[in-house]
Amino acid sequence: MLEVAAAQARITAALRPLPAETVPLQSALGRVLAADIVALRDQPPAAVSAMDGYAVRAVDTTAGGWLEVIGEVAAGQPARLRVQPGQAVRIFTGGLLPPGADAILIQEDAVAEGSRVRPKEAVSPGLFARERALDYGAGWVGLSAGQRLDPRHIGLAASLGAAWVEVRRQPRVGLLATGNELVLPGRSPAPHQISSSNSFTLGAMVEAWGGLPVDLGIAADEPAALAARLAAATGLDLLLTTGGASVGEHDLVRQVAGERGLELDFWKIRMRPGKPLIFGRIGEVPLLGLPGNPVSA
Repeated sequence: MLEVAAAQARITAALRPLPAETVPLQSALGRVLAADIVALRDQPPAAVSAMDGYAVRAVDTTAGGWLEVIGEVAAGQPARLRVQPGQAVRIFTGGLLPPGADAILIQEDAVAEGSRVRPKEAVSPGLFARERALDYGAGWVGLSAGQRLDPRHIGLAASLGAAWVEVRRQPRVGLLATGNELVLPGRSPAPHQISSSNSFTLGAMVEAWGGLPVDLGIAADEPAALAARLAAATGLDLLLTTGGASVGEHDLVRQVAGERGLELDFWKIRMRPGKPLIFGRIGEVPLLGLPGNPVSA
């Protein structure tokens, strides 16, 4: 009987990556990257101001004298002005550092008067200036293949300039419940019946993790009924069954799946509840046969 970790390892080793497809970034939430997303250019692409204030030459602030303000630059504007000795440029957060300037005199530390400004104290070179490629450089791998994309990753991919991303195709996961006692939610069960819940729980888990649940209904505890449901389970990447996995006379999944070519990898793991777990493959489709009790499943 397998330990849980060994069973997990064997299941993982038996699975194969799905083919890749390219989707628009806004449709990629929850998908798994099939290729790295790399930065197309430096960020920031040039030195920019981290604060509102004045772009200056640090050496000009040591004497504390007045500096001539020759213009301004805001975020999204090219830096057309060159700062000469004794000059400053009004600058706003995100604005490109003009040629000649090497520091930002923040407005809290400046005395402004008309078209001139005076520092309250000297600034050092590089102060409040974000240098080129401070965040990352061109070619930086921002997101690696295999990463499942959450909202933060979508934002990062957008900042890297990725309008389309290469992701793995969403797996189609078949969900087949077995048991004479099961009825669909919303129907009135007889005293000997219960509402089927496993397929709904597992389907929600599949969807939450980026898969496409395929409801295969409920199979009665009869070989012919189960065989018919398995025969209809086409176009899947994984098949999950619940119930019929143990040793009782009505536990038919191993038997009927075997008649349909199941190559059994293992049956039973060292865990309670959850011991009667079936894992194998019917053709190219992996099959996980889970116990019927919702806690065990």
